Amino acid sequence: AGDPVVLHDQFADRWIVTQFTAAGPTYFNCVAISTTSDPTGSYYRYAISTGTNFPDYPKYGVWSDAYYISTREFAGSAFAGVGAYALNRTQMIAGNPSPQVISFLVAPGSTTYNIGDGLLPADLDGNTLPPNGSPEYFVGSMDNGGPYGAPQDALTLWKFTVNWTTPASSSFVLANTIPVAAFDSIYPCTPAGSRFCIPQPGTTNKIDILSYRQRPTWRLAYRNFGTHESLVTNQSVEAVTNRAGVRWWEIRDPNGTPVIFQEGTYAPDATHRWMGSIAMDKDGNMGLAYSASSSTVFPSLWYTGRLAGDPLGTMPQGEASIHNGTGSQTSGQRWGDYTSLNVDPSDDCTFWYVNEYLPTNGSNWRLRIGAFKFPSCTSGPTPTPGPTNTPTLTPTPTNTPDPGSTQMHVSDIAMSVGTTGSNRNFGQAVVTIVDPNNVPVSGATVFGTFSGDSSGAVSGVTNANGQVTLTSPVKKNGVNWTFCVTNVTKSGWTYNAGANVETCDSTGGSPTATPTPTMTPTPPPGNTMHIGDLDGSSAPSGSRWTATVVITVHDSAHNPIAGVTVSGAWSNGASGSSSCVTDSNGQCTVTKTNLRTTTNSVTFTVTNATHGSYTYQSSANHDPDGDSNGTTIVVNKP
Repeated sequence: AGDPVVLHDQFADRWIVTQFTAAGPTYFNCVAISTTSDPTGSYYRYAISTGTNFPDYPKYGVWSDAYYISTREFAGSAFAGVGAYALNRTQMIAGNPSPQVISFLVAPGSTTYNIGDGLLPADLDGNTLPPNGSPEYFVGSMDNGGPYGAPQDALTLWKFTVNWTTPASSSFVLANTIPVAAFDSIYPCTPAGSRFCIPQPGTTNKIDILSYRQRPTWRLAYRNFGTHESLVTNQSVEAVTNRAGVRWWEIRDPNGTPVIFQEGTYAPDATHRWMGSIAMDKDGNMGLAYSASSSTVFPSLWYTGRLAGDPLGTMPQGEASIHNGTGSQTSGQRWGDYTSLNVDPSDDCTFWYVNEYLPTNGSNWRLRIGAFKFPSCTSGPTPTPGPTNTPTLTPTPTNTPDPGSTQMHVSDIAMSVGTTGSNRNFGQAVVTIVDPNNVPVSGATVFGTFSGDSSGAVSGVTNANGQVTLTSPVKKNGVNWTFCVTNVTKSGWTYNAGANVETCDSTGGSPTATPTPTMTPTPPPGNTMHIGDLDGSSAPSGSRWTATVVITVHDSAHNPIAGVTVSGAWSNGASGSSSCVTDSNGQCTVTKTNLRTTTNSVTFTVTNATHGSYTYQSSANHDPDGDSNGTTIVVNKP
């Protein structure tokens, strides 16, 4: 439904394509892993559940032991906290249909400033893996002038340590709070408290700065230089009075005594620069790319940079354009939410950047992808696996291993029910592991999970018959459960999940074979529509004030729909109903005027949406920026 991210795992030469789902009551992060190095070929596809929490703003990181996700989760309209997820990388590359997932949810509590509006997971650049045993890093930002009462301007460094053998031993902790030079993320927009701040030529319509979100801007780029490890990231800020700029940081020694090695704010003239992304090439040169706009400059894609030997905290290598826009956004204010600067693994020098612009005035935004590099950087070696955190981290260009006696797979899962001494039932799965000639494999460690009326992660070692019995307690009166093999390991052997006769089995059900990787066509979207965004604002009107709500309607493929009549009701300080009809951008506006100054806020709730060709599906309503639940929004007095 939204917030897509595309990454490349250079050590396995696989592509990763992701986005979240927007319709509950159960939500998912959808993750697709290419089965080969061909991004246009087939993909293994996974749905990673976040339960009843909507996983807004998911960001991803490739690491040696897992693919990591950060989310900003909502239970209805209430902020539930920041999610951190580890997905078993080895299993996903192999096409395992039930990869292990380890997750944590950090609730806001009394120190919301420690998580702010989200964290970024580190994403691996370069040809050298992190040192053995290294945790994955997540970074957030805190502003003592922001909304959460932070005691200082700082970056928060979190560490995710995963244990696939004993998942309960995994941890996600705030390891360090690193002070930084003062910055201001709260841009003084007009009217006060609004988020639409960046001017454009030829229009009074201003676009979203997004700096008020207490989080760094995608990506958190990690690189191991051998002599040191670095993390770089950035955030939009008010650089000087009424001018947006990009604050950037480099953290060194993240797993030791992390320090800010250098930091700076890039805002060289009156043009606003925001929505940045930053990375480093193999020589330690740094690229920084961003949106740029002003009353005389159409929204454009620009970049700057620094050489490794330049004075610390500076970007002195000049500024250039990837693409200059030729239009202003005259309808709607949202502006992308994030951009991405990535380093090409083929030479470890070329920076690729993706961002948006408009070719003409209107709302017809387009994406532009461009590249740049520093002349002094020349091609480096091809990525090699090197030392790893797990013995299975070797480049895997396809899912079809070479045949041989060191391959093993699951030939059978036999389900049964047993009782303990207290007569409590337990689920039992007898798993058989064989080689390609169906000879039993002894000494193999089998990992699996029970779900349903029996749950939990289990593991055990096969005997001389290639069999291991795995058990898990069953809920009282429980009769239905499923067991799935998630991994099989043995020194010198390779687990070929694609050869499994079955990977999962259920009580009273049929065995589930491992699917052959194919590109299954996505069915065309149904004729349903939902609210895709609610944005509220307020303005003084004489001795009173006016509340405004901009409503966006999408179809099931997240495309805007024109001609939808949206109806709603005002409450909690106001009364009555309002309706409007969406334009070609799928947007329309309702207002409530003449509100007394003693009224501190009002609520607007969408009650219906009608269209001759679409059916309103209220359960799919959502709001990607989290200031509503997609159905109800609170508008505060200016």
